[in-house]
Amino acid sequence: MLIETAELLTGSSRIASPVSRDRSVGSFEIAFTGFGEVERKSLENMAKDSGMVVRKSITKNLEFLCTGPRPSSTKVADASAKGCTILSQEQFFSLMETGELPG
Repeated sequence: MLIETAELLTGSSRIASPVSRDRSVGSFEIAFTGFGEVERKSLENMAKDSGMVVRKSITKNLEFLCTGPRPSSTKVADASAKGCTILSQEQFFSLMETGELPG
């Protein structure tokens, strides 16, 4: 998938946000697995604040699955089968900070 970088204004700071040619800014879907409730909610809020759509399950349009220390093997397998990008928490933070997918 071709990824370009676009700037998205969130609050008073500008962050880079990944944008594909066939998607608008903020339409990327992400799910989280393997985190405690408090940490997951914090990560979900961070994703929402950047314009991402947060899902609780693996959907057909899911772009990213962020995995914590205890990820659901079913969610990881389903996401992999659908071609989702699997991210660690550190890779998610990097994506939020730079707008670039990890290499």
